[in-house]
Amino acid sequence: MTLSGIDVSNYQHQAGRAIDWAKVRSSGIEAAYVLATEGSSFTNPYLAQDVKEARAAGVAVGAYHFALPAVPVALQVALFHAQTNGLSLNLPPALDLEQTGGLGPQALADWAWSWLSAFPGSICYFPRSLGASLTPFGFPFGHRPWIAVPGATIKPSPPTSLQYSWSGTIQGIVGGVDLDWYDDSLLKEAEAEVKPGYICAYQNAQWLIVPSATLGFVRLPIADAQSLAGFESVGFVSIGLSENQMARIPAAPTPTP
Repeated sequence: MTLSGIDVSNYQHQAGRAIDWAKVRSSGIEAAYVLATEGSSFTNPYLAQDVKEARAAGVAVGAYHFALPAVPVALQVALFHAQTNGLSLNLPPALDLEQTGGLGPQALADWAWSWLSAFPGSICYFPRSLGASLTPFGFPFGHRPWIAVPGATIKPSPPTSLQYSWSGTIQGIVGGVDLDWYDDSLLKEAEAEVKPGYICAYQNAQWLIVPSATLGFVRLPIADAQSLAGFESVGFVSIGLSENQMARIPAAPTPTP
């Protein structure tokens, strides 16, 4: 099964225009990837806004990093982590690998492995020709592929996702936008990750997931970002919470006075 999707960046915000995510969802879009970072210095100023508004509209959201392989991978890993940590994302991280940065196939495959390994469960976007040149070196190393095949008319089989247009038209977005078919296991896997000790976000609120003797686990509200940062500093994992999970995870009972 696939999810109808798009991927967006700051380019969909020309002249500061906002994306109307409610219209995007009503047009049939179920999932979106939003550019978070590029190289070791560029950050998308619309990332947090798009994630928040897309999730509120019922669109599953992930963040992606545009790779510049000429720049050390560790710097790019650090930037992406800093920009996405704590966001309400419910699709796995994605690496957008389109350039070689002057690296040969073996060196480029090693670079991609380093980034992907830093984010377990991440996926990798790449043009089909580039992927073919890296396959002899083990690429994409067991990470699910997201392949650019503009003009494709047949939906992919799991675990592959496919970008089939670079010039789509979607209500709520001014100008063209990339169109995708995403493997729906990306969302199912993210939803299966919730467990005690995780911090989860949904729209404008956060919860700490804790064990319950009678309910398995429940969610406790976290009042503010300072509390969230405090929990993360002692090793808690932060992930996005989907609408489906909200229905399945009970709130902790209110103590009786």
